[in-house]
Amino acid sequence: PSVLEMLPRLAWHYDEPFADSSAIPTMYLSEVTRRSVKVALTGDGGDELFAGYQRYMAARWAAFWQRLPMWSRRLLAVVGRVGRRAPSRSFLRRVYRFTQAFPLSVPERYLRWVGVCERPMRRELLLPDVVRELPEDAEAVLLQWAKRCGCPADAVTQAMCVDWHTYLPGDILCKVDIASMAHGLECRSPFLDHHVAELAALMPLRLKQSWRRGKKILIQTFRELLPPEIQTRGKMGFGVPLADWFREALRDWLRDVLLASDSGLRNWFDTAAIRRLIDEHQSGQLDHAPRLWALVAFDAWYRTHVARRPVPVESSGG
Repeated sequence: PSVLEMLPRLAWHYDEPFADSSAIPTMYLSEVTRRSVKVALTGDGGDELFAGYQRYMAARWAAFWQRLPMWSRRLLAVVGRVGRRAPSRSFLRRVYRFTQAFPLSVPERYLRWVGVCERPMRRELLLPDVVRELPEDAEAVLLQWAKRCGCPADAVTQAMCVDWHTYLPGDILCKVDIASMAHGLECRSPFLDHHVAELAALMPLRLKQSWRRGKKILIQTFRELLPPEIQTRGKMGFGVPLADWFREALRDWLRDVLLASDSGLRNWFDTAAIRRLIDEHQSGQLDHAPRLWALVAFDAWYRTHVARRPVPVESSGG
C-alpha cells in the first residue's frame, strides 16, 4: 500500500481538508474488509463513553499534580522539557505536552493536549489577511460544549463530554463512515446505541477509569471473552509513521508539494513558515508530522476540489 496512491482518493472522498492521518489505514482496512463482508461492527464511541483515551488519564493526573507543592510541579516541568524534541507519539513527548500545559486552566490545558497547532504557530503559518478574518478566540467555541451539556466539575468527564459533541462526530464517525462507504461497506457502532450511551452517562468515573487505565468496566465485563494479553495491553492507536515518512520515503515529495509555486497553500499560508516547519522536522530538531500532514491534506483538497489539478504522487526527482 502507498500513501501517495491513497492521497488523491482521500481528498476526493472526504471532500474537505480532513487531516486525520488514520484515514489512510481506515481506507485500506475498509477495502480489505469489504472483500469478505458487507456489514462490519466498530468500537467507535467506546473511548468517549468509558474514558479510554490517554488524554483522559492525563486530565486525571493533572488534577492530582495541581495539589502538590509548587516546587515539585516546577521540577516535573523541567524534567518534561527533555521530551520537546521527541517523536509526537512517544512517551517523552507526552510527558512534555503534559507538563507544559500545567499553568493553563482546565479547558485550555485540554485543548493544548488535543490540538495539532497551537495559536502562536497558527499565527506564524497563516498569512496576516487570513489571521484577521479568524475569530480572536476560536477555541472558545469548543469549550462551550462542556457548559451546554451540564458536565460535572471533574476534568475527565468534561473532556469526555467535549469529545462526545465534537471529536466523535466531527472526526471519528466522519472518518469511518466515508472510508467504509467509499468501498460499499456498512459499519455499525454498538457502543453508540442510545441504551449503552445512557447507561455510560449514569456511571461514576471510578467504574470507567483507574489510575492506570481507562475502559475499566469494559475489561471487567468481557474478561471471560478476552485473551489475557488483550486485557493487560495498553491502548493502541490507529496511527501511521508520518514522522518517519516525512524524513525518509516522502522527504523530497513533501518539499516539492508544500513549497510548489502552484500549491493552494500560498493563498492562506506563509511559504517561509512552511519551509521552517519542514526544515525543523527533517533535521530532527522537532516533530512537526501532525502539522505537516494537515498542510498536505489542505493542499490535496485544494488541488482536487478548487484548482481541479491532480495531486502529485511522486517527487520531481522521480
